[in-house]
Amino acid sequence: MEYSMNWGQLAQDRLSEIAKCSLESNGVSRFPFTPEHSQALTLIQDWMEKAGLVVSMDDAGTLIGHKRGQEGTSTFLLGSHQDSVRDGGKYDGIMGIALACLAVEKLQTEGFVTPFNIEVLAFADEEGVRFPTALLGPRTLAGTYDPAVLSMKDNDGILLGDALRNFGCNPDKLSNLARDPDEIIGYLEVHIEQGPVLEIENSALGVVTGICGIERNTVNFCGETGHAGTVPMGNRKDALLAASEFIHVINHQATKSNEVLATVGSISVYPNVVNAIPSKASLTLETIADFMRSLST
Repeated sequence: MEYSMNWGQLAQDRLSEIAKCSLESNGVSRFPFTPEHSQALTLIQDWMEKAGLVVSMDDAGTLIGHKRGQEGTSTFLLGSHQDSVRDGGKYDGIMGIALACLAVEKLQTEGFVTPFNIEVLAFADEEGVRFPTALLGPRTLAGTYDPAVLSMKDNDGILLGDALRNFGCNPDKLSNLARDPDEIIGYLEVHIEQGPVLEIENSALGVVTGICGIERNTVNFCGETGHAGTVPMGNRKDALLAASEFIHVINHQATKSNEVLATVGSISVYPNVVNAIPSKASLTLETIADFMRSLST
């Protein structure tokens, strides 16, 4: 019997369904080791099982679907991350998991046996939104995991190590997850561009030519508060003004370099009232570049 399936429509349906696994309805807000993460894994496990994959979760919270190929062969990895930024889009990250599962499912319907093992990976944390660290799952597989991150806290004071335990993982075993590179053929991740280039060029597909490095810093500015109606402009020590000048310089330097993307995406001000000169300002600076030399300058 001929098997027919509208794979594109199925992908859209699955992505729309899993987008509902969100803390908020305005966009997708799905953070690692949360009830929303657990809900998403239930759907992803179903996708994997429909593709004939044997499913398990490792101690970093990575959901893994395994399909054996010919005996004694290496493994080809596919996948992406299930988590999102706050109010993110419904394709970011999760599309790479959905399409990987569908690709394996299509191979299964056609009776095709690969000459290698296949694993589809649904990483728990890529964005680094809940905890001030990112890529926990990929780092453990690559052998670059640092145990110090387990002591990092989220905004509610919950340790990453405790969050893992509450999710059914054993953080004491994370160092055991490193994979032997000789047993891995490669890794493929399908991802939405999140930029305008393909649309501008009217292209449906692009191939990544480099993997960027990311550096994140918190920059604090200290000034002196005072009444907004009595302190003369020339006598002010405005922390927010200093921060704004810093932002302007960073933007100018990044634009001039043409190699670095620099973003100040979060800023807090104290005392943060309408009639007081800011005495403190704190901002986050994220710099992204293809080469370490660009980040260091």
